[in-house]
Amino acid sequence: MRHFKIIFVTLLFIVAIVFIKQNLATLEYEVKLQFNVYFYTFQSLPIPLWLLLLFTGFIGALTVSLFLLFEWIRHRQTIRQLKQNLATVTSELKNMQSKASPYDLTVEPVPPAGKTQTGPA
Repeated sequence: MRHFKIIFVTLLFIVAIVFIKQNLATLEYEVKLQFNVYFYTFQSLPIPLWLLLLFTGFIGALTVSLFLLFEWIRHRQTIRQLKQNLATVTSELKNMQSKASPYDLTVEPVPPAGKTQTGPA
């Protein structure tokens, strides 16, 4: 799995370099961001397109990282709770086994399959 991850990241890096090389003129184009509110318009300074793409990629990676961190914490809590439940059940089982008499035969034997048990005639 580790080698697969290294190969995948390397291929992704190569694709990104090829993309940048082929679209260098387009990525240097400057854009202005606008946000219109009812009575006022916010407008940014001219930003190169490559910087905007880099920023949105960073925001996406940060969002995914926060989501994965939240899931990791939730799974750790679940594992901790399940370990506590297992310890409780194990201790209860040991208590029941220590209290049970080895000569306690309250379970009736089951007849073999296909044979019916007949009572006294």
